[in-house]
Amino acid sequence: MNSDDTTRTVGLASRRAGWGRELVASLPRSLRRTNDGMLPADIMLVDGVPGWTIAAMQTLAQGVRALVVVEPGFVDPDELAALADAVDEAGADLTLVDALADSAALAGFRNLLDDSFGELVVDGARADCRSGLLLAQLRVLRALGLEGLQLTMIDATCAAIIIEGEGRLGPATLRLRLSGAVGAGPKRLAVTAHAAAATARLSWRGGTAARPVEVTLANVAGIRTLPAIHEGGHRRGLRALLASTRAPSGSAALRAFGRDLDLLRVLLDAP
Repeated sequence: MNSDDTTRTVGLASRRAGWGRELVASLPRSLRRTNDGMLPADIMLVDGVPGWTIAAMQTLAQGVRALVVVEPGFVDPDELAALADAVDEAGADLTLVDALADSAALAGFRNLLDDSFGELVVDGARADCRSGLLLAQLRVLRALGLEGLQLTMIDATCAAIIIEGEGRLGPATLRLRLSGAVGAGPKRLAVTAHAAAATARLSWRGGTAARPVEVTLANVAGIRTLPAIHEGGHRRGLRALLASTRAPSGSAALRAFGRDLDLLRVLLDAP
């Protein structure tokens, strides 16, 4: 991608009627949507619903060389590996974007976490499945910069999970606790970081709309709330991609995503 004003075309790959149109309309005028069936587009947005790896493969076959998968979900590991190989063989670039993981609010929350914080708790809920809930939580941990994750399933039912472990955030090792429930109601996710004399908290209530994410810091000075940012993570992630002057990363993001899926499969299969 580059930061010039050259008009670029974007296509939408989704089985859902109208998907992605509002997102594209909110982006700079230098990006315009192609008419249905007109390919290859400069950029293709791929809906991350089941079957997204197949849609991405079809897009590559049509000559598109810049793909963005929006909210990617669980996929078959062999299909993911085949897509990664195809991306590299085509010299293409594939990026993943998420509503919360790519939000400016999460970046602001990360800036609050100095070396005094020793514990991170992620709690959430969603209506569909445990795997989707866990994947969203792990994507948030990765976006915060957590590495070297060591996680153990402590308790699990068909509708709830509790996971504990640790991970590295810069030079510090943090205790981690992930919990969540599957049931009726909107998506939600909260991230709470604990230090001896401070607590930082992020609270997100699902969806992709540009609703503010609440971020607060409580310490001896009182409670401070960060300014609200009215921009969804999808739009912010795409704007950053459009402005980027970096060299294409090929399938790097996709392969990292595959390693995280492997970790989640191990957790979900644990007795």
